Amino acid sequence: MSRAHEKKGKADRPVEWSKTLANMHDVACAALIRKKIEEPAALATAVITAIADYLGGRLIYLPQGAAAKIAARDREIYARMGKSTALELAAEYGLNHIHIYKIVRQQRELLRKGRRENEADAAGGKP
Repeated sequence: MSRAHEKKGKADRPVEWSKTLANMHDVACAALIRKKIEEPAALATAVITAIADYLGGRLIYLPQGAAAKIAARDREIYARMGKSTALELAAEYGLNHIHIYKIVRQQRELLRKGRRENEADAAGGKP
């Protein structure tokens, strides 16, 4: 085990993390505690480490507030589309079925774009 993972901070996170990663860990940990997830600190550490490994060194935009909630809702709708009908999802999310189909189409395009970018990154390294 690396020295960074042997030392633990107040919230059971590696001490050497930047302030941004430490804050992200604390926010994730608090959210997991509210959801009553077992071992929230360990799960938060694993998730934040995976995000840092994937996005490390990149300048990214993260939506906040309503935009972040809508983005999460849309991903969830896309993931559930094969298991539920558009009418069922529309009723559950308070949308009409046409909007559900639009969300699914947009999410499919975003995933395709992401796959193409990942393939380009794998071929030529991280941007």
